[in-house]
Amino acid sequence: AQAPAVIHTELSLLFRTIRDSFVSDVSKFIVDSPSAYEKILGLVEMLSPKLKSRVELYRKRDPIFHHFGIDQEIERLLRSRIWLKSGGYLVIDESEALTTIDVNTGKFIGSTSLADTILRTNLEAASEVARQLRLRDIGGIIIIDFIDMDTKKDKDAVMAALKNELTRDRARTKVAHISPLGLIEMTRKRTGETIIGQMTSHCPYCAGRGKILSPETVSMRCERELGKMAAEVDDEAFMITMHPDVAYMFIGAGGDNVQRLEETIHRAIYVRSDDDIHREQYRIVPGDMQEMDRQLQRIKPRQIVELPIVKHPLTQAPRAAAWADGYLIDLENAAPFIGERAKVRVRKMNRSFAIGEVVLPAKVVDKSEPI
Repeated sequence: AQAPAVIHTELSLLFRTIRDSFVSDVSKFIVDSPSAYEKILGLVEMLSPKLKSRVELYRKRDPIFHHFGIDQEIERLLRSRIWLKSGGYLVIDESEALTTIDVNTGKFIGSTSLADTILRTNLEAASEVARQLRLRDIGGIIIIDFIDMDTKKDKDAVMAALKNELTRDRARTKVAHISPLGLIEMTRKRTGETIIGQMTSHCPYCAGRGKILSPETVSMRCERELGKMAAEVDDEAFMITMHPDVAYMFIGAGGDNVQRLEETIHRAIYVRSDDDIHREQYRIVPGDMQEMDRQLQRIKPRQIVELPIVKHPLTQAPRAAAWADGYLIDLENAAPFIGERAKVRVRKMNRSFAIGEVVLPAKVVDKSEPI
């Protein structure tokens, strides 16, 4: 052939499935596409003629995934916790370096002795571990943390059960001995990307870490950066925009923290929240105090506005809070209204927060009753 030309192409998913997965211990191969069904029959005739009778065309109106509960099974494969029938559970944690599997008794308390409960849980876990490795196609180094067992007999039984279940795995596995702490080290040949790798992507919010900085940590980081900026510029005020969860911490209960900061850096500070900003991010903008006052003070003292009432993480009932265009209002009597909208009266205003109260409905006096 004249260059450039294709010298190799990957086989179709249909062909690879029949070649790699449709083996003698598979009782049925069910497909809902008539055209794919005909192709499968032709491929099976060529590769495994004896299995041709096990190929079945799905003809029901109910979608095939819904009928067989495939979507629910896929969803379970994406979870880290897998419950066992006995009430115990596994926790699977995949990382770049290795995969850890932790076995726990969970709700299972057994009916005889503690040792029997542990053994039965570990035996059931051994079977499920081997199954999950196949279903999730987990490869590389795998550490299994079985529940600690006292006797060598129990440890040998669990090891034998695991090795027996792994014989059903087409991928090559190698199992080391069980340690005194109940840990088993093993390897499984990587055959491709895991289910987690194929069906998920890194969280854009936490960047795949699974955790984000606490509001307290972000608040302290912002304080340090504000102090550094105050030493470098001559502006008389700073406008700080941050996530509401962080703003609570930065302002403090009753505004004590932001007032302390103003006294420390000898500048005016205006804090506003923004629900759309990442919780680990914030913006500090220096500027003119009069200009900030003009732009930001949209609520006036004694003004009544209707706002959603939310819990303030730094105060106790009966106090709660509300946000008005990113401006925090600390409410002295709003705890009974958390989760609702209520009319709020602003009593005292500061640059970063206000003190207010919920306007309670007037009591109706029944004139027919004696006072």
